[in-house]
Amino acid sequence: RDQNIVDVTSYEELKEVVKAGRWARGYWCGSDEDEVRVKEETQATLRCFPFDQPATGGACFLTGQPADEVAIFAKAY
Repeated sequence: RDQNIVDVTSYEELKEVVKAGRWARGYWCGSDEDEVRVKEETQATLRCFPFDQPATGGACFLTGQPADEVAIFAKAY
């Protein structure tokens, strides 16, 4: 499982990772509408917010805004 999780910093990276059938992990501060957009454009959904979160924040891979949490997106099969 862990070998199939890829860290992403941009939406383009997420699309490539999901297209390859892997899971994308990145900082997320998106809204419900942003989540719907990701699902419509990639068929990937927000799968979880891992318990082990980084100590510092980063930039949301979709919006570029500051984000405190990391989320995992993937397709459901």
